[in-house]
Amino acid sequence: MNPYKILGIPNNSTISEIKIAYRHAASQNHPDLGGSHQAMVAVNAAYEELTGNRSSRMRKTRTTNQGRSQTKTSGSNRTSTRTHKTKAQASQTAPPPESSPINSAYWLSIYHELVSISQERGYKRGWVAFKLSQLRPPIGIWRLHAHNMGYKEGWVYHQLRL
Repeated sequence: MNPYKILGIPNNSTISEIKIAYRHAASQNHPDLGGSHQAMVAVNAAYEELTGNRSSRMRKTRTTNQGRSQTKTSGSNRTSTRTHKTKAQASQTAPPPESSPINSAYWLSIYHELVSISQERGYKRGWVAFKLSQLRPPIGIWRLHAHNMGYKEGWVYHQLRL
């Protein structure tokens, strides 16, 4: 059956709409709340199909829009688009730019953008530090983040060693 119909959403739904529909369907069909096990399995399968593999979702949307039957995807066909860097590869990234008024304003705007994204999406406290560790900003940005989060001074130097 069409996963969009199982969740009760249109075919062009966004990820956030899919999540909301999944939570609603799960609360109605959960066995502990009076729903059936079969219905909950179907809801979970529909949610996993729509969010688990982005290329699978796009394939599903294309075939559904063309009026064809569902495409068959197996777990062995799924490929991950994530790439993991080793420590050696991570250390070969570009060095952080020198401190200058232009670069300070640039890094400050990036930091504020990361903080706003974190607040909008409800990410946990460590997300901004994780992103900063990937971007490798100057130490002043690390100190600003430590001050804003209420971390001790030693936290900055610990982050720079990682």
